[in-house]
Amino acid sequence: MYIKMPKIDEPAKTREDLKIITVKQFSQIVDYFGRDSAEIVPFFIAFYTGMRRGEVCGLSWNNVDLINREINVVEQMKQFGAHDIRIGKLKTAASRRTIPIGNALVSILKKQRLQQSKNRLRYGKRYFESQLVCTKSNGKPITPNSVKYLSSLVHSKLGFPFNFHSLRHTHATLLLEAGATPKEVQVRLGHSKIETTMNTYIHITSSKKKETADLFESIAKI
Repeated sequence: MYIKMPKIDEPAKTREDLKIITVKQFSQIVDYFGRDSAEIVPFFIAFYTGMRRGEVCGLSWNNVDLINREINVVEQMKQFGAHDIRIGKLKTAASRRTIPIGNALVSILKKQRLQQSKNRLRYGKRYFESQLVCTKSNGKPITPNSVKYLSSLVHSKLGFPFNFHSLRHTHATLLLEAGATPKEVQVRLGHSKIETTMNTYIHITSSKKKETADLFESIAKI
């Protein structure tokens, strides 16, 4: 005889659980690494797009359209060891998406491409050639493990809870609080189901809750 265990609803996660940061805290991260450093580039991309760590590290220039201001997410970097780095398939079919980007990130990416060209001349034959966007000064890739380490520095040196996925959660929350629809955020993040977006973020957008209450008050004036 088989017994079906009842489903237990997990308590909703809080902003603290998701390690959501403020725009001011992100500015602290930028100042810590330096706006012109190679290390800050993956943080900028994740903050402005909500892309996952592997998606950011695996992003190539072939999938960046600076003229039409779009990033095509078609693959990700996976790291199985210190020297075992592979570019492979995305997490799900929904993860394959096109993300519109604004002028701020376009400017950052143009600057990164120019810096890579300068580094290529500087290092000459010692430069590690690739089409990756996120690279060190010698051209070698910034890997998922590298990003994880850099994120741990943010937590230890700046003193607030943080991991790289915080940027994805922050991106989604800021969009929802600014008025974006859950569907728009779902597509942008590459969630397979809108329930994932709703269950993760809707309950923590406190400003939207207040706007909803104020909206009802304006409608139901007695």
